[in-house]
Order: sequence, then C-alpha cells, then structure tokens
Amino acid sequence: MNGMFLLIVGLAWNQLELSDRIRGVAFWALVVGAFGNWASVVAASVWGTATLTPIAGSGFGADRWKEAVVAVGLVCVGVTMLAGTLSLVVGLRKR
Repeated sequence: MNGMFLLIVGLAWNQLELSDRIRGVAFWALVVGAFGNWASVVAASVWGTATLTPIAGSGFGADRWKEAVVAVGLVCVGVTMLAGTLSLVVGLRKR
C-alpha cells in the first residue's frame, strides 16, 4: 500500500505549492516513512511480534526487545508519514 500511496503522491507532486525546503522535507518524510514501514512490518513478521500487530501476529509472541524494536519503528513511521502527509495537504490546500 505504501508503493501505491507514493505513486498517487507522485501524480499530485507538481500541484504542490510549497517552498523548496518544505517540499524536500515532505519528500524525504514520505520516502523514509514508506520504507521504514516496510522494514518494521518485515521485522514484525520475521520475529513474530504481536503487540502492535495483533491481527497479523495472533497466536505469536516474541522477546520484549523485539516487540520494542517493532513498536518504536512503527511509531516513528506513523509520525513521519503524518508529517509528510500534512505537508502535502498544506501544499495542495494553498492551490
């Protein structure tokens, strides 16, 4: 889903009215967020974590440090993607 999201963002990218600096921050926030999400979910599936992925990890459990690594990764991804998406909304709203 992150790949599809990035494709859709790419279609609207030229419509953004943002400064170069904020445009760069939005770009890197979305790219890092998408790949960070991928890495966190792969780690969750390999380690069998279930704390922040209760549906996918139903019946599994992992060491506390593995659960913590995945939790920190997914929370960071959430914050990063939220910042990037809000930048997009601001850039499109100005138009």
